[in-house]
Amino acid sequence: GLVWHRDIYENDGRSDHPVVNLCVGSSCLFGFNHNENDPERVVKLNSGDVLLFGGPCRLIRHSVLEVLLEECPAWMKESPVRFSFTFRDSPEVLGREAEFKYFRVKQHLVGQEDFAVPTDPKTFRGLPSVATQSNSRK
Repeated sequence: GLVWHRDIYENDGRSDHPVVNLCVGSSCLFGFNHNENDPERVVKLNSGDVLLFGGPCRLIRHSVLEVLLEECPAWMKESPVRFSFTFRDSPEVLGREAEFKYFRVKQHLVGQEDFAVPTDPKTFRGLPSVATQSNSRK
């Protein structure tokens, strides 16, 4: 799975344009809510499902709670995996791709606990990259 987080970093895009996520392979249980105190909602995502985070949900809190390896397309039965393809509008990082080459949850998923959803998400500019992302290989 993937820990609870929000897509709030500079490489997640600074605009209010939506984030699009395509799920391919094994199913997963995907949790989401707007704030930590809100009830958690859970949906099952299957291969081919698409998520769209936009508008007031652009900075939604979310997590991959469980990957269901046994629930996968027939063509993947021998070696089931789950792929998650995420598409974001983040032109600010063009030419700076090396800064975001490596991402390790324990090292780089920082600032989540102190984040407050802005009243106007259109003005949110993202948290800056962590310097170690460009050379972290562990």
